[in-house]
Amino acid sequence: MHLERRKSKRFTVQEGIYACIVPEFRKVGAIVDISIEGMSFKYIKGEKGYKPLNGAAVLEIFNKEGNIHLKGIPFKAFYDVPHKRQYSLVSAFMRRLGGRFEGISSDQRKQLRRFILKFAL
Repeated sequence: MHLERRKSKRFTVQEGIYACIVPEFRKVGAIVDISIEGMSFKYIKGEKGYKPLNGAAVLEIFNKEGNIHLKGIPFKAFYDVPHKRQYSLVSAFMRRLGGRFEGISSDQRKQLRRFILKFAL
């Protein structure tokens, strides 16, 4: 039996909203799900110098239109695994990275709440 460890419900996000690890933008991809506690996103693994992300990082959440941009969100990655939900040539290179927000400020928590209310399905 699988025991769910999440404290908050995760929501699917509208298409066209992305997350990236900064400052190098080394992992950029579409958000799969999000909660006030954490999130996951899928990205295409690069060929050169690829390393799974484990541990502390900083995230940005944005869309291509530029009207969504949450910056400097502290994040701790718990998994960076192959993403197996797609069946195409690209799926061999897809990965899913997930974790929780750690050490976010009260302002960042408010921004995340507004983001979830407005863009989560």
